[in-house]
Amino acid sequence: MKKVHLINHTHWDREWYFSTMDSLVLSDEVFLDVLQELKNHPEAKFVLDGQISIVKEFLSIRPEWKGDIQELVNRGQLFLGPWYTQSDAQLVGGISILRNLMVGIYEAQKISSVLYVGYLPDTFGFNSQMPTIYNHCGIDSAIFWRGIDYRKIKSPYFQWKGLGSSKVYAVNLIDGYGSIPQLFTDDDFLKNKIFAQEQKLRAKTDLEEILIPIGNDQNTISHEFTKKLKEINKKSESEYISSTLDDFINYLREQKDSLEIYEGEFRTPTTGRVHKTIGSVRMDLKLLNEKTEEKIVRRIEPLMVLAQQIGVSISKELLIAAWEKVMEGQAHDGMAGCVTDSVAQDIRHRYKQANEICDGIENRIKNQIAKRLGLSEDEVLLFNVTGKELKQSQIIRIFSKYDSISIPEASQIEVLECIKHPARKNIMVEGKNRNYFVDEPAYYEYEVELKTEMPKFGYRVIHIQEGDSVRIKKSDIQKIQNDKYIIEVIDGKLHLQVGNKTIKDWLIFEDCGNDGDTYDFSPLRNDSPLYFSDVEVAKVCIGSMRQIMDVEMKMTLPEKL
Repeated sequence: MKKVHLINHTHWDREWYFSTMDSLVLSDEVFLDVLQELKNHPEAKFVLDGQISIVKEFLSIRPEWKGDIQELVNRGQLFLGPWYTQSDAQLVGGISILRNLMVGIYEAQKISSVLYVGYLPDTFGFNSQMPTIYNHCGIDSAIFWRGIDYRKIKSPYFQWKGLGSSKVYAVNLIDGYGSIPQLFTDDDFLKNKIFAQEQKLRAKTDLEEILIPIGNDQNTISHEFTKKLKEINKKSESEYISSTLDDFINYLREQKDSLEIYEGEFRTPTTGRVHKTIGSVRMDLKLLNEKTEEKIVRRIEPLMVLAQQIGVSISKELLIAAWEKVMEGQAHDGMAGCVTDSVAQDIRHRYKQANEICDGIENRIKNQIAKRLGLSEDEVLLFNVTGKELKQSQIIRIFSKYDSISIPEASQIEVLECIKHPARKNIMVEGKNRNYFVDEPAYYEYEVELKTEMPKFGYRVIHIQEGDSVRIKKSDIQKIQNDKYIIEVIDGKLHLQVGNKTIKDWLIFEDCGNDGDTYDFSPLRNDSPLYFSDVEVAKVCIGSMRQIMDVEMKMTLPEKL
């Protein structure tokens, strides 16, 4: 007999046009209703949106419900995870997506068991390697809505292939997770909603069993689900059942040989908008996200591994706390930038907190290693946390009592900047036993470029001496060059020469109106874009290892923009 798997669920945006705090207040009403319904109806099942962050936040105001949540999960009524937040799958780094799953699984396991299903119902399109990321976390399924192109895929149920042998069983929610927000049993609803949806799905698949979600944004549970199913089954040719995402994926595993295979990304706006132009919305947040991602992945995580190897203990919970702050800004609406200004401020503050955690971890590790080595004030630690030896130049910032320095371990050195900090008197020092006062002598803050060999995944000590270091010099010539490029200011315009080819006026800025909605950019009808490329000031510095041109451009904008 044909079956229809109904999934009772909610999609819970932590923030959007409302803040996380607004959402938290609402969860106090909605989640309590869900939990009470599940307790009163032991046969009922509910999917809590696949992200564990909302459960952590709910338990922060209702800690007394943790035991009930654990019991409901253990009984197979409530499903948590595997994500920490509903990650964007296009605008964040691949490592961030992987870490989101790792942290989500870790946090869910603290409460109870985890739903090992790749459930991202509202993300704005998907990169082609989601199957690979899922497989690395022990997940062999993907359930999603946006981005599919039914000109390339026949059925909403198929296998999605990533790198190598990685594959997942894929389920497309053809009309989204909210096509049927609540379950009713009147004839009009059955004919025009639930049975119509079944017919639409069956037209696209030969499988005997299909899946229909029941729920929507910030929706509570559909009450008396079992009673409603009995009424529906009296009028239906198919058998409607209260199901789980796991149960339906298990069914697809049995149908493996009959499922088509697809390889590639999902970015086509045929069944739901993927908001392609949000890539340029709130660029400050996107750049802040990328910078923070790089700091954690390229600096902090390797430093923590190095620290562990030499016996410096740093709690992994500190790193997880930093990642969680980042992930709270990487949910699909937040990373897209389609949030209110107040929410954007919240996101920006979380990145500030994540960076503060990272800086604290880094300072602590370096301080501990410096103490173990017994470094003097004229010795500096350099780290290489990559897996290869480094021989190229690098820029470091150091402090010294000398007004001119040299570094014997460097084959080449050049001072890019030197700032003198004047002497200060009567500076209070908070000592271990008492506070006392000292006179602080003048010192110098240097930004230095140097060349020195660095061992892979390790550190070395360099020595700061008084000496005659070369300093980068200012130049009146408005040109910088290397063996490939020449950049020059000619008649107030930037010209770029590549080999024998010259591109005149090559750096041009454009400003135009935006007629889009709160998601997407769209050019304003009949608008005349404003362009500017005139160089007001070009400051040039020439050194032995680098040449720098600092360009300033100005533009007069309309008074009423």
